[in-house]
Amino acid sequence: MKQVGIKKLDFILGTHVHSDHIGSADEVLKRFPVDRFYLKRYADERVTTKWRLWDNLYNYDNAAKTATERGVKLIQDISDKDSHFTLGDMDIQLYNYKNEYDSNGHLKRVFDDNSNSIVAVVTVAGKRIYLGGDLDNVEGAEDKLGSVIGKVDMLKWNHHYDAKISNTIPFLDYLSPKMVVHTSVADANLSTTRDYLKRKNIQVVHASSQTKDATVFTIGEKGFTDISESLPNIPSVNEKWYKEDGYWKYRLSDTQMAIGWKRIAGDYYFFNGKGQMQASKWLHLNDSREKLDGSWYYLNSSGKMQEAGWFKKDGFGYYISSTGDWKYNELVEISGQKYLFDKEGKMLTGLHEFNGKKMFFANNGALQSNGKPSSWKKVSGNWYYYDENGVPSLGKKIINGTTYFFNQEGVMQTRWAFVDGHWNYFASSGAMKTGWVKDQETWYYLDKDGIMLTGRQDINGVRYYLNASGAMQTGWQRVDGNWYYFQADGSLLKNSTTPDGYKVNEEGIWKQVVAVDKQQNNSTNKQETSTLTDKSDKINKEEKQENHKEINSSDSEKQKEDSIIESSIANKKEKE
Repeated sequence: MKQVGIKKLDFILGTHVHSDHIGSADEVLKRFPVDRFYLKRYADERVTTKWRLWDNLYNYDNAAKTATERGVKLIQDISDKDSHFTLGDMDIQLYNYKNEYDSNGHLKRVFDDNSNSIVAVVTVAGKRIYLGGDLDNVEGAEDKLGSVIGKVDMLKWNHHYDAKISNTIPFLDYLSPKMVVHTSVADANLSTTRDYLKRKNIQVVHASSQTKDATVFTIGEKGFTDISESLPNIPSVNEKWYKEDGYWKYRLSDTQMAIGWKRIAGDYYFFNGKGQMQASKWLHLNDSREKLDGSWYYLNSSGKMQEAGWFKKDGFGYYISSTGDWKYNELVEISGQKYLFDKEGKMLTGLHEFNGKKMFFANNGALQSNGKPSSWKKVSGNWYYYDENGVPSLGKKIINGTTYFFNQEGVMQTRWAFVDGHWNYFASSGAMKTGWVKDQETWYYLDKDGIMLTGRQDINGVRYYLNASGAMQTGWQRVDGNWYYFQADGSLLKNSTTPDGYKVNEEGIWKQVVAVDKQQNNSTNKQETSTLTDKSDKINKEEKQENHKEINSSDSEKQKEDSIIESSIANKKEKE
């Protein structure tokens, strides 16, 4: 604007809050004196579809804040009087300028802010020129305004070249322009609309140039004359990256900063309305590269659009198709395998239901084929059980009266497994054990639910002591400050003398006897105390070593105590 001698702006018309319309309004407000700024009110809550929010609020807040800071008259509740004014020999009438509210006093909800776009009719030299912004007919705006606006001589196409939801035939009939101007190189995207323009002999001009700042017309009695070629070309400079306000930007050869999608050195980048490169985020938009409306794209930490293929983020797998769009909330076939992605695009594993059908996905995400319902199957040395739906079982499952445990991969577990916050033990057949189990020459006790017990336990009328790792203890044990002696079979010795000569009472507690009247007894007591002190240190050391041992399901050294029943079950599965 400075190149053509503009020093001051009488007004700015913010048609709507999208970045390609007001994304640089704050910069203009900072660089030029402006009398007034027309901008309807906005809130993200009014847009019904979240992927249509883009950076709307960011643009709106920046523009409104800067106008206030610069002392510009901000007109947001545009009155009928405000809507009509003159500028030199031009008469300007605004349309679709009023904020609409619902019965609760909130801004009326719309699909997209395009529906709120302010439009204007400029009358100069007897010619009426319609400036349409991005108005569409999703909320019926064109239907309402067509007859009110009436005939015009020139029509700036609503919403670039879109004719699917904008520029309806009835709207064009009402306005009956002699010329339409597309702000793109593309023709109207509906053949019926293109045929209409030809049939009505309406001239189509594409206001898009790589060398000119603007498409400029003179207006006279004979109509409109394009004089753009008579104006100087945009100065050519080398494209380059630069950093401003902590954001990377990209300067184009026409000195303008890149906005929207830009391919640089073979990679796609996305720049918001302020030219700031976006990174480490998902984008959900309809872009200039003709991708599907509402597709998601991922920009990595370098700002590059993630190209086709798998990638990981925060430990989850995602997949980008060959068109650059993100796969989410769908079952997708990739390289001959099917994968399920949730609503956030995360690849799922394990058992899931999709479209009313239960499906099982391996750890690599690949869909596993269902088996025969209620049957065992051995795959690569692992046992699986297909439930009544033919889907691999997960977790605990009772099969023919026997309890088994299947991990997240559906693999039947043997030996130790941590289930629902407790240790369980499963035999080589997979059957859950209860009662006494011997593992690595150590005895453990599992209750009726298969839960490994710890601490003092009365089992069949006999007291045992199981340490924190569940191992049955023998010999001297200090429990709750008292000494107890457990025999070789683990049972508590009561009201007797231990093999090393100490007496325990009816509760199994060794109590020190202190004789104060005889020197010999004092000496003996001292000797016993010394011996038990040494014994205490030794026992505590052994106990610490035992407690330090971890029991986990991956311990390949754990051995089993197989029974005739277990072997029978394993043989049965082999036959099945």
